[in-house]
Amino acid sequence: MLISVIDKSTRDRFDAYKFSFNLPELMYDRTLRDFGYLFELGVGEGRLLVCGLNLTSLDDGEPSCEAMAAFIINYIDSADFTTTENISVQELKAYMAACAEKPVKERMMTQFWALDDAPVESKRYWEESRAYLTED
Repeated sequence: MLISVIDKSTRDRFDAYKFSFNLPELMYDRTLRDFGYLFELGVGEGRLLVCGLNLTSLDDGEPSCEAMAAFIINYIDSADFTTTENISVQELKAYMAACAEKPVKERMMTQFWALDDAPVESKRYWEESRAYLTED
């Protein structure tokens, strides 16, 4: 794992807020998760680098995005790009099919924080979250 983070312990507490969804106090499947944002994996005879970082600002010339993209390209082209974990092509296909079959919706809070235009506790947040979680 090249870049990983542990989820915020408070992320699901807002979903449990008594005036919103009345969910259990803690939702353990959504608390302190280990996220891998950049990792390498051997697949069959090849190597795969998986990046979950948002690099969409590359077109805008954002220096931090450009630096991360340059790091990734340089890393792939280096002798350091090796894999310790390996799976078969069939295992990867089966995993991807299972993910596509039943995608997991991330809580709206992650997206709402990116807007940075209102506190999470706002009425708008709860209305949009309820609509998001109930749509197909």
